[in-house]
Amino acid sequence: MKRGTVAIAVLLLVGLVGGCADKYETNEKEHLELLKELNKVLATANDKDSLQAAIPLLAALNERIRVNIQERDAMTDPSKKRADKLRDKYSDRLKQESEILGAHMREIDEIDKGDKTLRKQRQDAMKDIPPDY
Repeated sequence: MKRGTVAIAVLLLVGLVGGCADKYETNEKEHLELLKELNKVLATANDKDSLQAAIPLLAALNERIRVNIQERDAMTDPSKKRADKLRDKYSDRLKQESEILGAHMREIDEIDKGDKTLRKQRQDAMKDIPPDY
């Protein structure tokens, strides 16, 4: 019985350590997921009323994106090999989501261009999201 308990404890420990081993990949995955969420929210904004309704969601995403960027900036750079592997794995999907984001932002700019108050609210809600995120 003790051997079984020890074996389970070892497996759990290995699983925990293995799951947390690559902070770079975790950050990239989160970056991709945040971009997808941002695009989903922006896709719902097709007029002034729906954009107004999306502003609280954009503000919440802004905070999560700000934290993601801070965490990435706090990390030491990965090895060249690791950076190349991450780029190969995520660059196409990040590029695709970034292009979608650019299209949404052009649409949003058209929606709120005549409404200075709405544009300011939207810009404030997204203030920490860099254009190249």
